[in-house]
Amino acid sequence: MNVTLFPLLVLFIFILHESKGEVVKTDSRKPRARDLGIPFDGTPGKYNAITDVEGVQVGFKTLIQGDSVRTGVTAVFPRGTDFTNRQSPCFAHWFSLNGNGEMTGIHWLTESGFLTSPILITGANYVGICRDSIIKWFWMKNDSTTMIDMEDVLLPVVAETWDGNIHDAYGFNLEKKHVFEALDNAKESAPFVQEGNVGGGTGMICFGFKAGTGTSSRIIQGLNYTVGVLVQANFGRKEQLIIAGVPVGKEIMKMETNSSVRSKDAGSIIVILGTNAPLLPHHLKRLATRVSPGIGKLGGRASDSSGDIFLAFSTVNPFNPTSTMATINFLSNSQMNPLFEATIQCVEEAVVNSMIAAETMTGYRGHRVEAISHQNLIEILKKYNGFEGASTTMQVHQGRHGNVSRWMWLTIGILVFSLSVAMSSQEDSNSDDMAQMLNDGRQLARFSVIHGKKKPNPESHHHSHSNEKDSKVTISSNDTLDENDDYPTTEADLDVLEAPMQKSLSSYVDISVTSRRFGCSSYCYNDGICVLVGQSITCRCQPGYIGVRCQVAQSAISTRQQDCNTLTCDNGGICYDPPGPVAAMCYCTVGWSGDFCDIPDTTLTITTTTTTTASGILPGQRCLTNVCQNGGTCTMTLGGGFYCTCPPGYTGLSCESSGSSS
Repeated sequence: MNVTLFPLLVLFIFILHESKGEVVKTDSRKPRARDLGIPFDGTPGKYNAITDVEGVQVGFKTLIQGDSVRTGVTAVFPRGTDFTNRQSPCFAHWFSLNGNGEMTGIHWLTESGFLTSPILITGANYVGICRDSIIKWFWMKNDSTTMIDMEDVLLPVVAETWDGNIHDAYGFNLEKKHVFEALDNAKESAPFVQEGNVGGGTGMICFGFKAGTGTSSRIIQGLNYTVGVLVQANFGRKEQLIIAGVPVGKEIMKMETNSSVRSKDAGSIIVILGTNAPLLPHHLKRLATRVSPGIGKLGGRASDSSGDIFLAFSTVNPFNPTSTMATINFLSNSQMNPLFEATIQCVEEAVVNSMIAAETMTGYRGHRVEAISHQNLIEILKKYNGFEGASTTMQVHQGRHGNVSRWMWLTIGILVFSLSVAMSSQEDSNSDDMAQMLNDGRQLARFSVIHGKKKPNPESHHHSHSNEKDSKVTISSNDTLDENDDYPTTEADLDVLEAPMQKSLSSYVDISVTSRRFGCSSYCYNDGICVLVGQSITCRCQPGYIGVRCQVAQSAISTRQQDCNTLTCDNGGICYDPPGPVAAMCYCTVGWSGDFCDIPDTTLTITTTTTTTASGILPGQRCLTNVCQNGGTCTMTLGGGFYCTCPPGYTGLSCESSGSSS
């Protein structure tokens, strides 16, 4: 595209939106804690959700009727919703911090070590109907097109928390059809997970504020594993609440009294944890216990009347459940610490997400529970930590969406047009600048800039950005998103090129991890300009850098070829052309990495004990591509790797060389 046409395109997008005169809504994707600039430790997955663990799917049924019904069901499928083949069980275990609650099916889960069914979470009085309905649902699905063993689902896992404060729990309004809807909806769910007043979390209260369902995930750096959690939060007193180390509850009680529901030691929390780390049941028991410190960091006390029950499962090591023998790989105890830390981080953030996304709700007998005020929360965090993550002019969403005037949208269009023309007229603009402009345009089309501040850099010599120092732009936010967009978190909008190349670029990227402060100021690397957009954060990179945080030097990226007809993978690598706009990529044989499998991989060890595999590998896929040549036998190793057992007369990583094997 000619660069001079780009400003016109941007202006056209905004004027088109203005002409519709529609109310801006974010019903499907609510604000999250990171959208307000609240800092958390660790690196989240792409969607910062339990669905970052490959295969996991989540479905909801939210039931709101009249002035008294505020309940629902949440369904978690550890291995997805495809039952055309019999699903392998997942290794699993559980832990109870305080047992005044219910989770069915755990006696057999403890003895067998297996989770063999989806997990349902609901209100306390609906455990029975959920248990019966999931069995009926599988019985109805069990036909010639599926391979379902009913013995796998006769003892399903159903957990609960009490929603009787704002829901008529003794009206028994939840029916079998509602449970079916939650199970069916998981098949149609997007990778992002709804939060707040949804599913089983519809009627829940946490620390005296409206809460419900929340989720988060962490990538285990160095091990190439992911941990994800989903919580149904319904515990704690307001004065106990701690966020980012700040006594938010005590401070907010000085500012407001906003609930007709008495704050007391009551309620529960259910936590479901999934991981693709190769763990056995005793490992998962250890992991489930680490949910407790995450709750403690928020001020939870595990009171006498609370049912705090946690279940952890692993999605790897699938095997034929009818076989008499099985060979598995698993992580050693000495490598568990990063998973413990990730669990604590996920739980802390997921609970806060459940509160940030929730909306004020009035229900049974007029009981009203307010959502936590985003503005008051920001003011309290500012007081303690020099909060810089959100503009005071930002429109804080609490479930109410106002009209954006037609003149405002026209003003936005003119402003963006002017900025774009200025960018396009830079004399030293080159292909790198053009790529950045297109990225900026895509971001502006998805969100409206609400606040921007360049990270100070007195040594900067890029004159094209020198006039932007300490500049600010304040415009009303636009949260309209396409269904196919990534979840709008600060970690989600990864460059299409970056994700499959993350490992091959790791030797080129030098990222010094500084202590995270609130908001933008320390988010972008390599002097990138941090900009809050809508309810997310993006970085405007200096020339020569790309990536969601400007962390990748453009000089480190090899020119990508578009398909397997032109892409050549060295050293026995297999070319894979994924669907959609992502370019073809190489899956490398053991011992090689890089875009073209041309870089020796010294991190890969071929053993049957604990190890790690190169990132970017799709678990279970390598042996399906006939990577072992000349009749060699392919054997999967930990995390999706493989090795070839060569027949007599052949050697090499893929049995590609003639000669006697040693």
